[in-house]
Amino acid sequence: MQTHSNFQDIDTVKSHIDTWKTLSPEEMHFERLGGLTNEMWKVTSLRPFTTPESVIYRKFGDVGELVDRKTENYILKGLGDQHVGPKFYAGTEKYRVEKFYDSTDLNPEKFQEPLIRRQMAKAIAELHSVNLDELDKTPVMMKVLEGKVLLKDAQEKARRDVYTPMERKLLDEILSLTSEQEISFLKKSLPTNTESVVFSHNDAHSQNVLLLKKNQELMLIDYEYSAYNYRGYDIANIFNETIFEYHTHERPYYNCDETRFPSDDEIREFIQYYLFFSKFKVQGSQANAVLKDKNRLHAYIQKNYNPEDFNKEVEEIFKEVRVCILLSHYYWILWSIVMSKGNDFKFDYIHFAYKRYELYQSAKRKFFQRKASKTSVQPTH
Repeated sequence: MQTHSNFQDIDTVKSHIDTWKTLSPEEMHFERLGGLTNEMWKVTSLRPFTTPESVIYRKFGDVGELVDRKTENYILKGLGDQHVGPKFYAGTEKYRVEKFYDSTDLNPEKFQEPLIRRQMAKAIAELHSVNLDELDKTPVMMKVLEGKVLLKDAQEKARRDVYTPMERKLLDEILSLTSEQEISFLKKSLPTNTESVVFSHNDAHSQNVLLLKKNQELMLIDYEYSAYNYRGYDIANIFNETIFEYHTHERPYYNCDETRFPSDDEIREFIQYYLFFSKFKVQGSQANAVLKDKNRLHAYIQKNYNPEDFNKEVEEIFKEVRVCILLSHYYWILWSIVMSKGNDFKFDYIHFAYKRYELYQSAKRKFFQRKASKTSVQPTH
C-alpha cells in the first residue's frame, strides 16, 4: 500500500467527488498504475459503502500541442453521459478524474480470440454512433494531409540537430513520405462516402480497452487522440496494433510480430459485426447470442435487412479499411518523430517510426496489387 505522502493531489481528487469530501487521507488508498506519458493513480475510499469506491486520477505528462485537453474533457464528459465511456468527474489541462472499473487487461494475444474481436467491433460501432456537436467534423487524416495537424511539426522536428548519424539516415528515408506526390496519392485514396466520417477513438488497441469483470463487456478508454475521422481508421488501427507489444524492457522497447496481422476473412468478419451493431441496436442476451454464434448474425440480417445490400456495405467498408491501414501507419510515423528526443520516456521513437515506415510501404504494395488484380482483364478462351 502506498501512503498518502506518496500522493500529492489528495485535495484535488476529493474536491470533485461530493461523497469523498469528508474523507481523511488515512481513509484513502493510493496505488500507482502504469502509463507511458501520464502519471496514473487508482484512488480508493476505505470508508464502507462509499460510492464511487475507486477513481482513476491521471496527471498528464507533456505531449506539447498533440493533445487538446479542453476538447478531450468535453469528449469524455459526452461519452460518459451517453454511457459509452467511463464516468467523468472532472478534468483540466493538468489532470482528470474518472470512475475506476474493475477489469482485466486486454493483451494483444487475447485479441486473437473471435469473441473478443466481435465484442471490439460492437464497442467501436457504439462509439461511432456518438454525435458530439461542438467538434469539428473534418476528418483528422484530412487535416494531417493538408498540413494542419502533425505533418509540419514532424518536418520541423526532423530538421533539429539532435539525432545520431544513423537516426538521421533513417529519418531522411522516412521523410520521403511527406513529398507532394505521396500526399497527393493518399488524398486521392481517402473515403468519399459521407457515412465514412464518424466520431473516432483514433488510438484503439488492446492497451486502451478494458474487459469489465462485471459483465465481460469491453470499454474503450484513453481518448487523448479522439476526433472525427474515417470509420475505417479505428478498424485499421486495431489490426495494425495487433502485431505490436509494448511491455518489453529492452531496446527498442517494443516487439513486432507481423504474423499476427489478420487475414482478409478475419477483417471482413470484424466489419460484419461492426456493421451489424451500427445498424441494429441489439443489447443484452440477444447481443450475446449474436456475438457467440455467427449464424445468429446472418439469420437476423436475413430477417431484418437485405443480405445482398449488407454484403455490399461490408465490402465498401473493407475498401476503406485497406486505405486506412496506410493512414494509420502514416499518422504514427509522424507522431513518433514529433515525440522523439523530447521526453524522458524509455522508447525508441525513431526505430518505431522506421518500422512503421516499412509496414506502410509493405501495405502500400499490397494496396496496389489488389487494385491491379481487380482491374486486370482475364484472357478469353
